[in-house]
Amino acid sequence: MDENTISMYKTVKDRNGKKHKVFSVRFKDVQTVTSFTEKYSPEYFTQYLLAPVFDEEGVVKDKDGNIDYGNGFYEDLVEVILLALDNRETREQVDEWLDMTLAREIIYVFLDLSTMKKDTENDKKGASWDRLFASIVSNTSMTMEDIGNLRVNQLEGLLNGINENAEEMDRELKGEKKPLQGDDAIRALMG
Repeated sequence: MDENTISMYKTVKDRNGKKHKVFSVRFKDVQTVTSFTEKYSPEYFTQYLLAPVFDEEGVVKDKDGNIDYGNGFYEDLVEVILLALDNRETREQVDEWLDMTLAREIIYVFLDLSTMKKDTENDKKGASWDRLFASIVSNTSMTMEDIGNLRVNQLEGLLNGINENAEEMDRELKGEKKPLQGDDAIRALMG
């Protein structure tokens, strides 16, 4: 599996050797992914796929007497796989190469990339999502739509940057570090 730490994706290969990029979840898709993980566990994907549909009378069969396996799992799985691939492939394309082993791998990678670290100090202070988003909007040129399109790891990076800037400003205000001036300031800006 290839990993790209700049764009925050990992690459997986299908049975034909074709590479597919798996990204972290966007905030606007967190509810879909959460609902999926509440219903399904990757280690049981094969069992979900082979689980028949039941009604009050038992196993549902079609008019020809065949067992109905259309329980919705595959549709839910492909929906999340498409999110993991950042919708860069169509449903039809995914149907051509997806197998259970790769589906499980993609979901594990997707969930791993999408894991958000918990900041217990902010939890103790009672930070809310509304206040967090309001802070981002007021401290950056981002809109709520921009924030909604961020991936979890991109939001973490943004928050770390805002925190580092705040700490730097606090040190300057306390006189611990003098503001750069003249050539020093220009060199710092130029990197």
